[in-house]
Amino acid sequence: MKIFVAYGFSTDADKELANHVQTLVQAHGLTVTTGEHLDGGQLTEAVMERIRESDGLVALMTRDEQRDGRWFTHEWVSQELSYARGRELRSVALFEDGIVPEGMHASHRWIPYEPDRPLPAFADLADVIGSWKRREGRTLVAKLRPDEAGEAAAAPGATVRYRFFSKGDYAGWRDGEIVRKPGAILAYLPGADEDSEVEVEIRGVGSTWRSVVEPQWLQLKLEQA
Repeated sequence: MKIFVAYGFSTDADKELANHVQTLVQAHGLTVTTGEHLDGGQLTEAVMERIRESDGLVALMTRDEQRDGRWFTHEWVSQELSYARGRELRSVALFEDGIVPEGMHASHRWIPYEPDRPLPAFADLADVIGSWKRREGRTLVAKLRPDEAGEAAAAPGATVRYRFFSKGDYAGWRDGEIVRKPGAILAYLPGADEDSEVEVEIRGVGSTWRSVVEPQWLQLKLEQA
């Protein structure tokens, strides 16, 4: 799971805050990406592509300039947040004290951030990131057997799909990813909950293979010592 962190690059305080947020995201086992080194300050196509490739966005709406007695955040950070929300990408924003959420941002989840008292904001952000990770689930890796089924899955034109079974109900079918590795052909099946069982179907050229619903348990063969 990849999280885009949108922030201002203009001050050391902004960079330090961004580093702390990136560390928090990585502590959840997630990957971080940013728009830094991609013409920071503008919502370029390269930045939009990184956002599209991400699974969530955290925007750091810190103080940039003051006009008529009001503080405003960095324009490109607001644009990146708006772009993510326009694409219905999961997102959350930290608003520094003095920045008022307006428009579409006021109706979405936001977290107040006080630089002199940052822990409450980081605790709330950790809860949000944790909930994203739980909803995303984890990726199961299945070795396809027999070998003929694996070869059928890896052949050009083949399709591989899977669905989870949990608490007596089937979820919808999803597309899986096939990876050929030395000695095995593997199916990568993201989105599993802790109690999910899984069923896999392969449609090759002239053949169809389907598994029974299998649990996630490890099967270990033990020998008497």
